Amino acid sequence: MAFGNFGDEPKPDIGSDFTINQYENASANYQKANDIHKHAASATLTFKSDNRVDYDESVVTLISSAGTGKAYQFQNGGGNATGTIDSGAVVVQINTFTTSGAVAAELLTAINHANGHNGGSSNSVLSMSLTVPAPPATAGAVLVITQVVLGAAGNTNINGIDINASHFTVPPKFTDGSDGRQLDKVPFSLGLSGVLPFNIGSVASRSAYTMTKGKQISTK
Repeated sequence: MAFGNFGDEPKPDIGSDFTINQYENASANYQKANDIHKHAASATLTFKSDNRVDYDESVVTLISSAGTGKAYQFQNGGGNATGTIDSGAVVVQINTFTTSGAVAAELLTAINHANGHNGGSSNSVLSMSLTVPAPPATAGAVLVITQVVLGAAGNTNINGIDINASHFTVPPKFTDGSDGRQLDKVPFSLGLSGVLPFNIGSVASRSAYTMTKGKQISTK
């Protein structure tokens, strides 16, 4: 990025001899910084059925931005409590539930469990937001899962097994995670020539010039 002379730009309170000079050999001070505009990847799961049998034995495998994969299996009975490990999967026990909201909430509980992605610290790796429609709405509960670590690394695959899309909708992956572009921060000098309108460094100065995005502005 080069800062040139802005001879044709308006310059409040100073003549056209105001210049901005680029340092050519300041590699020691040259820095790159990530833009703050990173975006988190997210996935929306929709629980359409209020019948827990429709979720029994379904498995959803989620992968965090760090690459940690965990499978979550819905079980309608069998004696395993939510959060326990059964055949390598984290159990989501739904044997007493009668609504889609309760089933969705139990998956949230399993993810927050010590054996889930969040390791007992709620929303620490995967952040979750649950929306449950009020009766008599029949749209079903919606669970939005968002990667806490921002960036494209969160666009991981989601694997669903034994899932009936008419009862339970699971996307194939997390989406919309993106990395911020690289911004260059280049040191520059401020050059003034001719008669200066103020005394640089003087306590009696009534004006000062600062730099904003490569252009000068006057402050009084």
